[in-house]
Amino acid sequence: MRQLRRSKYQIPDNEAVRILQEGEYGILATCGLDKEPYGTPINYVYDDGFIYFHCANKGRKIDNLKENNLVGFTVVGKAQIVLSKYSTNYESVIVSGEARILSDWEKSKPLLALITKYSPDFLQGANEYIERYLEKTTVIEIKIADLKGKRNPG
Repeated sequence: MRQLRRSKYQIPDNEAVRILQEGEYGILATCGLDKEPYGTPINYVYDDGFIYFHCANKGRKIDNLKENNLVGFTVVGKAQIVLSKYSTNYESVIVSGEARILSDWEKSKPLLALITKYSPDFLQGANEYIERYLEKTTVIEIKIADLKGKRNPG
């Protein structure tokens, strides 16, 4: 995989994983046969080298993934503009990987992980909710091939 141009800003993988675990949303980058790049903000959950997200069963994101399963995914953690330095303090992660649409029997665990991350106070009834909408929901798994984290401390 390609090296960072400004490698002095690169952070260890365990810090990059922390940013992925703590992030609220990321930007999924796809590209279909039309060669048009497409970026989509998504909620997600990270689990042991994989990123999971859910979406509708149809749409441009799904069409692109069926044509080309190679994706990029970016999460920005803490960020602060430093006006006096014309700069930004930030931490971010860029992931490259392969996306796969999960089968119905594989969906429940990642969906429960998403609910646990985003609605931890409302877990009662979560499994019933998942079961009710399982057929109307697509779950995508991204197998991380490359992960790079950066931090500009200012």
